[in-house]
Amino acid sequence: PAFTPEEYAGVEKEFKQTDADLNRINVFNYLQDQGLRTEAIVGILANIDKETGIPELGYRGTYSYKQQEVGNSKLGRGLFQFTTKLHKNGFKEFLKDNNLKESNQSHVDYFLDTIMNPKSKMRNDIGGKNLDDLRSLFQNGNIEQITEAINNKWLKPRTYGNWVKNRNEETTAAHLENLKDRNDRAERIVKELNLFID
Repeated sequence: PAFTPEEYAGVEKEFKQTDADLNRINVFNYLQDQGLRTEAIVGILANIDKETGIPELGYRGTYSYKQQEVGNSKLGRGLFQFTTKLHKNGFKEFLKDNNLKESNQSHVDYFLDTIMNPKSKMRNDIGGKNLDDLRSLFQNGNIEQITEAINNKWLKPRTYGNWVKNRNEETTAAHLENLKDRNDRAERIVKELNLFID
């Protein structure tokens, strides 16, 4: 018998969730292979989860480099939703310079290169101090510090930009709400992946 539209939607959602779970574990393993501490990996995953979140998965992340931004602007794409010219062009150049194809791995490579490589072409554009702070937190910070620093020093989403430009009750609330969402995702990831269990 054929699926009802409801059943079909349910099956489709299961497939999407399975894909997302596989993507997440692959990104986790890849980050581990790069020698990052688990705290840094969780902070990165929490931000990817937020950036690639889609309504069909209850705004959980797809962890897919093909993920188009959901919402009004539809400009962003990828694990870190390169919305700005800065990252779009930086990423394109990084692919060309390193002879890479676009993939989850190359999105992660670009992100890490900007932070870990002192000779990164993006250093001045993103801000050397921001990148040094992130590198240091990757080595010594806790999950919350890392999660928030990726938001504030690398992704710099609209909620952060608005808050920096004009600190008032409304922009502060939106900024803190965004950080809380990312931190909640980090906690969920730790639970779901059974991390930090002796």
